[in-house]
Amino acid sequence: MKNEAPGKESSVYKVLSNPHRRRIIEIIGAEGKTSFTELNRDLQMSIGALYHHLDALGDLITQDDQHKYILTRRGKLAFKLLNETSDQLSSVRSDHDGDSSHTSNRLAYVVKIFLPRSVFLSVSDKPILYLPVTGIIVVLGAWVAVQANLRFLLVFPDNQTTLSPILMAVFFVFSWLTVFVLSDIFSTLIFRRKGGDLSLLVGSSFSFLPLIFFSGLWHLFKIVRFDAGGIITSVLLLSSQLWTIGILSCSISFSKGLKMDRSALVSFMVTYVTIAIFLFGQIYR
Repeated sequence: MKNEAPGKESSVYKVLSNPHRRRIIEIIGAEGKTSFTELNRDLQMSIGALYHHLDALGDLITQDDQHKYILTRRGKLAFKLLNETSDQLSSVRSDHDGDSSHTSNRLAYVVKIFLPRSVFLSVSDKPILYLPVTGIIVVLGAWVAVQANLRFLLVFPDNQTTLSPILMAVFFVFSWLTVFVLSDIFSTLIFRRKGGDLSLLVGSSFSFLPLIFFSGLWHLFKIVRFDAGGIITSVLLLSSQLWTIGILSCSISFSKGLKMDRSALVSFMVTYVTIAIFLFGQIYR
């Protein structure tokens, strides 16, 4: 890729440092063109994960009139590069990490803790293995909601309620399932991404963990009779909701194979529905 600018060449190395993306380029390069179904069959990965890798390849691939994937000019050069310098590609990730500053490494570490993308990649590959964890999260969330006397309206826990404990538990489960359904519907209608439903179901339960943590704190404050104050409570709630939106975005990204900006749009649309439901409930209470 001698004619490529150094920055573009470096970006190609970085994209192709992933073995799955290298394999996609190799398959398309060898076949000339291939369909999504054929790639999915050859690679044997989840639909969401495959979409994710196809999006990450960017302008190295495109689709023809029959919606089959083909290599672009840059993609053909990358295919040639794969055959010439495979060792260099496999080591590019470690080289890039070595050049990073300590500040960026720390920031990346924090991001991994709060948005564990590797976890959701694993969930998208084998979601059925995480179903027991989902069950535990849902049961825990329903129990904490009852203990804290909070009614969940999707991603908004409301403390002004006189519901029975059973109904509060039902509201939590219903909120989780509604967030899952809305995320699936918006992803399908706006970006035409189908499949990955089971991994999205699991991932959406993970997204409720920050809200469960907030509910636990709320209950603890009541037990010890600590007056958190309106400002502190609002900050804690907003932080939990933003964290929930971030985790839900990661889940949508890997389940549906969307880029983070698109999956974040879906998450915020779910949030807007939450706000509308909450305001509607306040008006007609």
